[in-house]
Amino acid sequence: RMSVVDEEGEGGLCLGLPRHAALEVEETCAWILQNNFNRVALQVPDHLLLEAAGLSHSLQRRCKELGKQNELCVFIMADTIDGSCHVDEITADHLTAECVVHYGA
Repeated sequence: RMSVVDEEGEGGLCLGLPRHAALEVEETCAWILQNNFNRVALQVPDHLLLEAAGLSHSLQRRCKELGKQNELCVFIMADTIDGSCHVDEITADHLTAECVVHYGA
């Protein structure tokens, strides 16, 4: 599952995810652009770590193609706190991320 949470705790997307092709890059980019986020944290569980860098590059490239004016800064958070289902808002705050895109169960 993927959920997108902004700094206000408002949910954006919550979708089932099988592999990288289904990581909802288009929808995530649309949400990023709609909210004008520039600093995005990706929280990735262990089983998706190998895909995290590619996902980050895909998000940056697609947001730019869709008209994002400012450079998108993407942080990959791979250290799960209380299991992969909890959003690590503390680390995101330390990174001064404007939102968290959470992948995992």
